[in-house]
Amino acid sequence: MQIIAFKDEETMAQWRSGYIQSPLVCIVEYLSILAWIWWHKTITLTSVYREVDPAGVHNTWRAVDVRNANFSHEQAIKLANAINEWCMYDPARPAMNACITWELDPTGAHDNHFHCQVHANTIFKEAANG
Repeated sequence: MQIIAFKDEETMAQWRSGYIQSPLVCIVEYLSILAWIWWHKTITLTSVYREVDPAGVHNTWRAVDVRNANFSHEQAIKLANAINEWCMYDPARPAMNACITWELDPTGAHDNHFHCQVHANTIFKEAANG
């Protein structure tokens, strides 16, 4: 069983292209792991690369959209919060999140999907010493 699915062949090819920023791969894979561990749900990637992208993150391989329709609102927020607690999009802009959906997006443009994004300054919390 795969825990990451794809909207179509093009999305799968883009995901596997090797062009996606490595920190973004980590975020999406962590999102998929949490969704599987917590609820036995898979995630579906719906958009990777877009040639025309006013925000400039999809066309630089720094953003991936993930369908959130198979998660309740509470589950979607729990997943996004878990990503944002682990990863900081840009320390110089702490109000920006690496994973946005629903009310985590002040523009309201991401109610139907997770928007996962990274920046050149994206940082991750260190793993706890065990």
